Amino acid sequence: MKNTIGAARYKKLIITETFNFSSSNDPKGYHADLGIRGSVKSLFNYDIGLFYLAYNNRIGTVERTDEAGSLYTFQTNTARSVHKGIESYVELNVTRALEINKTVGNISVYNSLAYTNARYTQGEFKGNKVEYAPKLINRIGITYAKKALSASVQLSHQTEAFADAANTIRSSNPIIGRSPGTG
Repeated sequence: MKNTIGAARYKKLIITETFNFSSSNDPKGYHADLGIRGSVKSLFNYDIGLFYLAYNNRIGTVERTDEAGSLYTFQTNTARSVHKGIESYVELNVTRALEINKTVGNISVYNSLAYTNARYTQGEFKGNKVEYAPKLINRIGITYAKKALSASVQLSHQTEAFADAANTIRSSNPIIGRSPGTG
């Protein structure tokens, strides 16, 4: 192995953006990650990382009803959320491994995978999935390259995600609800 880099980080999060929302508490949190990146004889490349994010007083989206009975979206402190998971990228240059790349070009296969468990851990939405956080995003592909020509084919899969903290399945409000998975 060469070019192997291991990293660990911890960072305190303080949100300084301006939102149009009702808040009784400023959102704060922390993030930690640990990873490794490298290559093996220019044949195999990898980048793998674990992460943990704790988000206190998270600003989330909820559905509310006004005095006229119309639904609207509202951003407010929803509760504490925890996001943890793994992100990885691996790539194998097949023709280089077989030592035929000089005649036929480079053919590489790759996989990019992200697994995230993001849930509310306190408050009204305890146990619910955090908005816009699919559990799994997986992309697999193959790339061919020779001189100035290159082409790639990629397949992608993503699990469902929700647009609101209540994890509403269906709503007459087009901004709220479940976004089905793809692929």
